[in-house]
Amino acid sequence: MLKHLADEQRALWQSRVQGPDRSSQELLQAIVGSRFHATICSRKKLAVWFAFYGDASAREIYRKTVGDMDDERLEASVAIITEMVADAGYDQIDPVETVLSIEAFWDGLWLNMLLYPAEYRRANCQKRAMNVIATLFPKHFDPATAKD
Repeated sequence: MLKHLADEQRALWQSRVQGPDRSSQELLQAIVGSRFHATICSRKKLAVWFAFYGDASAREIYRKTVGDMDDERLEASVAIITEMVADAGYDQIDPVETVLSIEAFWDGLWLNMLLYPAEYRRANCQKRAMNVIATLFPKHFDPATAKD
């Protein structure tokens, strides 16, 4: 099941970043959109992810099954943010640390969606994620108009 979820998530985000002449903004937005896409980010699927996160005996299985997918998304996100940093002169932003923080934030939104479904709906969480990114990268995104 975990492999199926990882493969599904990998296929979606990779398909969304394909295409010629995509801007850094579009690519990063595509990755965020895939993390919060309805086919990936359902309560049932989140429960499976968190079952593996929370089970100490399953962590090694998780890392072996999902580690490559997580690393690929991390690498792609770092490349995108590195380009944005160079483009706009965000000298204070370390791309690797920024992506690790953003990934942790997304996981936190996923957990809140599972624990507090009335307050944390999928589309709203995607907008929250984009608003944080817009705050970090105001030359590339406008927090007032961050897309869902």
